[in-house]
Amino acid sequence: MIPRRRVVCATRRPVVELPKNGIWDYQEQERTVVPWTRLPPEIRLMVLEQVRESAKGQLASRGKRTYEMSIYATVCREWQSFFEKENFKRLILHQSDIFLFGAFTHGQQQRRAWIEWIWLRIELPQYDCKKCQKAETLDEIRNNNIVFTKAVWGLFNILSTWERDLSSVHPYKGLRLELGVYSPSDATHFCKELQCRVNDTSWSNIIGIQNRGFHDKAHGWREERQLRPTGDALRRVFGPSCGLAFDLRISTARQLEKVLPKVNIITVLVIRRQFYRHYSISKALQPIIQSLPQLFDIRYEHWRDPEGEDGLAVRDAEHHILLSMLRAQTNLRRFRIFEDFRPLYHGKEDRKFCPSLGQALAESSQHLDELLVTFSIDAKDFFSQVSGEMMWHNLRLLSLTTPALSPLRHDQLIQEAAKIIPRMPQLKIMELWHIGHYFACVFEYSLGYPSLRPSIRLLSTWDGKLSAEAISCWKEVTNEHRGELRSESVWLDPKKARSHFAIMRLLLVRRRVVHSTSYEQLRSSRHENRFCRA
Repeated sequence: MIPRRRVVCATRRPVVELPKNGIWDYQEQERTVVPWTRLPPEIRLMVLEQVRESAKGQLASRGKRTYEMSIYATVCREWQSFFEKENFKRLILHQSDIFLFGAFTHGQQQRRAWIEWIWLRIELPQYDCKKCQKAETLDEIRNNNIVFTKAVWGLFNILSTWERDLSSVHPYKGLRLELGVYSPSDATHFCKELQCRVNDTSWSNIIGIQNRGFHDKAHGWREERQLRPTGDALRRVFGPSCGLAFDLRISTARQLEKVLPKVNIITVLVIRRQFYRHYSISKALQPIIQSLPQLFDIRYEHWRDPEGEDGLAVRDAEHHILLSMLRAQTNLRRFRIFEDFRPLYHGKEDRKFCPSLGQALAESSQHLDELLVTFSIDAKDFFSQVSGEMMWHNLRLLSLTTPALSPLRHDQLIQEAAKIIPRMPQLKIMELWHIGHYFACVFEYSLGYPSLRPSIRLLSTWDGKLSAEAISCWKEVTNEHRGELRSESVWLDPKKARSHFAIMRLLLVRRRVVHSTSYEQLRSSRHENRFCRA
């Protein structure tokens, strides 16, 4: 007789038995429940990891903060130990969470040690359709500054009391601080594209919502196509050109004698392109950076001002302050600044650059290991200021952009770039690139990637060639390296090089130019940022 097959269940329920004759027989089968403590440790760990991943996915899809998984920590002490470590590893803090955050970490050295990343996501007051087409009033600007000031100063006041021995760990292991400021209303009026990324985090981003279409004629969205908003409507979202600033009149600032407390445990500062809001350098980011003596890495992704030349002049003056202060940051090793733009909001013509920014960058970047500056400074201005005894002894990666990579000027720029190679003895990669309305180009120098031989490569939409003079200049400065210089010229299809992401994906340093989440956001929105060419 062939034995009947049985489906075993974990709870008391009808179990189906299939006999040889094919007649169904229902019986009650009860299985003994094994206590949690009797499960092997590896099985318990697998269960905990499965619960964690499932919970993280559900919370991320709803834009919830990670510590809302804390309900699982109440099951038992073993679950508490596992989930508290996960809950505190990466935190998204709203300004209303700061007091609770201080209470949860007060005197808790273990909890403090678990924290690796804090995203301070500040929400500004919401607004309705009566205000969405108007720039912010002076009262609204001041109120936003107060909200911003209270949040940052409150967090720094808490973190300033923490101590963590950074001498025995790699600088990357310090606490990472990310800033983000927006109004929830920004994504519900003219800038609906923000809905696609408002909940993206630095450790995971939501893909799939990106393809949703919008139809709202009142706010310029017609059949999934967007019309350019008015200048005042954009100013409502971007804020004033001078940017968010600290209001030192609030009680918290006065109690601290108007000096932002120093925080020794933060080694990385991140501002992603997620939101459009500007920051004041002189009255916000400069005090923040000066209060972080152990700062090792700055990633600053900002948006071009939508007001044209006047707005750009204000932002360039602010960024001049940022570049000038880098020299005093002796622990800083990585500096990455990315100026994003949308042709719909900012126009399709190349921006005008401020030559003094190139000078400030050259004078203050000589202690860095990695320097990546995109769209905000002309590489030509940087090269022209290199003189005297300037040396970048530790620089390994250099990425700059310049409109000089054009059909008529690219060869001269490539020769100028070769002249500074002896000043950068550790340089492994240099990439210069440009994307514009009429053409796109990348010049690349690499040593050790993909081979040990030095190589140069030119990629252009006009099928440009590396001249004999340019190749000769580069051979002269790379002859001390093993192997003969390799050179290559590649044609880029103009139809496939219409957005800055289309060019970024060709770069060796593409994953360093912007944060990985920003990279995926650019990938999903590449059609929005496309230049139209004949």
